[in-house]
Amino acid sequence: MAPGCLLRGNTVIERFAGEFKCGKDRVTLERPDKNRPDFFRATGCNRRASYQCSGDYGEFCERIGQPETINPEGGALPSMPSLPNPDAPASTSPPKDKPEAAPAAP
Repeated sequence: MAPGCLLRGNTVIERFAGEFKCGKDRVTLERPDKNRPDFFRATGCNRRASYQCSGDYGEFCERIGQPETINPEGGALPSMPSLPNPDAPASTSPPKDKPEAAPAAP
């Protein structure tokens, strides 16, 4: 492993964890382009960001571009309970769990 590779990875993980308030143990790191050893992609806590490192040991890492929000591991978010349709015709019968109201006394 080239000098600084380990330090670069640790620097990226620390930056990502600090920027996105994500525990270091929840951050995964990848090097998507083997021809660019100073380029990293970090993922964790439903976020993903790219970093470029510099310095003799890769100790300076800056985020490149805007971070992405990724889908939760479970896929789509749970659906919301459906609300009554305001365009549906109103029901004329009283609710089954309540007795009909008595007419007002004369």
